[in-house]
Amino acid sequence: MTFNSKQYAWANLEVVALGRKITGLRGMEYRTAREKELVYGSGDKPQGIQHGNKSYSGTITLLQSEVEALARFSKEQGYDDITDVEFDIVCAYVPKGGGPIVTDVVKFASITEIPKSLRQNDKFMEVALPFIALDVEYSG
Repeated sequence: MTFNSKQYAWANLEVVALGRKITGLRGMEYRTAREKELVYGSGDKPQGIQHGNKSYSGTITLLQSEVEALARFSKEQGYDDITDVEFDIVCAYVPKGGGPIVTDVVKFASITEIPKSLRQNDKFMEVALPFIALDVEYSG
């Protein structure tokens, strides 16, 4: 049996949102969380783990020009700004030279804030947009 230990790298990530490939991508993070609580009875050790609700969130970090393009799109669609839009974010890990493509889909992402800042001697603006979502579909 052959084992390939090649890992996916930043160069392998392609992200599509609002019908366009995001070329000004600087970072992508998404997560699934589940509430869990230890259940206690007699004694001081837990007797089980109870599961609660799931939640989905993350941050997409973009160059300012990409944020401005998303802002224009949202205005064209009749929204005040990008925080009013819900959209899927498709993250495809496409290895160069072949290999399995892994595609995760963040479903109905909604940007929660638009923080912008620049500091002395910055050469470009990087904007980290936090989001919440309804689901993350992991492939594989």
